[in-house]
Amino acid sequence: QRDELLLGHARSAIIAGDYAVGEQELAQLASRRNALAPALAIAMEESRAELLRETGKQKEAVAALRGLLPKARQQLGEDAQRTLGLQLQLASALQLDGDYAGALEVVSDAAERHQRVLGAKHPQTLYAWNQLGIVENKLGHDEAAEAAFRRAANGRHSVLGDGHPATVMSQFNLGSFLIEHGRAAEGVPLVRSASGWLDANRPEGDDKVLVARSVLAYGLEDQGDLDGAERLLRGLLAAQE
Repeated sequence: QRDELLLGHARSAIIAGDYAVGEQELAQLASRRNALAPALAIAMEESRAELLRETGKQKEAVAALRGLLPKARQQLGEDAQRTLGLQLQLASALQLDGDYAGALEVVSDAAERHQRVLGAKHPQTLYAWNQLGIVENKLGHDEAAEAAFRRAANGRHSVLGDGHPATVMSQFNLGSFLIEHGRAAEGVPLVRSASGWLDANRPEGDDKVLVARSVLAYGLEDQGDLDGAERLLRGLLAAQE
C-alpha cells in the first residue's frame, strides 16, 4: 500500500508539473522494483514514460514505451485496459516525435483493439479514434481523417454530452479540419461552439483559447465575414501584448 501511495503521489506531481518531485519518487520505487507486484511495476514504468514525454524527451519516451508494451501484454494480457492504454501512449509519443507513419501503425491497431475489447462507446475507444484522426490528418489522408474525427465527435457527443471537455475538443478538431479543407460553412459552427466553451472554462491567454479563436477567425474570413475575423484577430494581438 505504501508503494501504491508513493506512485499516486508521483503521478500527481507529474500532472502538476513538479517533475523533480515526480522523478525522485519514481526513483524510490525503482530501487525496489524486484519487490513490486507486476501490475505496480508496469504502472511505475508507465509513469516514468509519461514524465519523459512531459519533459520533452520524446525519443526516450518512445523507447521506454516500446520496451514496456510487450511486458504489459505478457503480464497483464493483450486486451487488458492498461495494456491498451499503453498502446495509445506509444502512438502519442511517436506523433510528438514526428514519426507519423509509426504512430499510424500503432494507433490504427489500438483503435481496432479498443473497439473490439471495450466497445464502440467506451471513452478510451473514442479517444483512440480522435488520435487516429489527428495522425491521418498529419499524413494528408483526408477521407480517413474526417471519418475518424466524426466517429470520435459523434460518439463523445452521445456518450459524454455537449459540455464535456473531450466532446469540445473533438468538435474543435473536426471543425478545424473542415475549415482547413475549404468547408467553413460546416466547420465554423463547430469551432465557434468549442471556442465559446473554452472562453468560459479556460483562463484568458490559455493556448487552447487562442488557437480556437485563431481558427475561428480564419473560418469567418473564408466565409466572407471580414468584420468578425478582424475583431477576433485584433483581440488575439491585444492578448499577446
